[in-house]
Amino acid sequence: DVNDQVHISYDLFEVTGEGSVNVEIRDLAGRLIRTVYAGQDLIGHYEHKWDGTDDSGALVSPGLYLYRVSLDTDREGSNQIGTVHVAY
Repeated sequence: DVNDQVHISYDLFEVTGEGSVNVEIRDLAGRLIRTVYAGQDLIGHYEHKWDGTDDSGALVSPGLYLYRVSLDTDREGSNQIGTVHVAY
């Protein structure tokens, strides 16, 4: 199938050691739909896939969703936010 996964990518620069990274999918009301990734990353390029399911494994309803990549280090935090369109 075409477009059955979305690839969320990010780059980490200027991180000393590991940074705590969370990749989340939320609906437009801000409710958490899926935690795609939660872990510790070093400097580099990363990519995670989301298959259109929520944390329980059920397909989400068609519509617009937000993804957020958040990074917390000992020096600072940052967020990358974007949109994902789901259609069947």
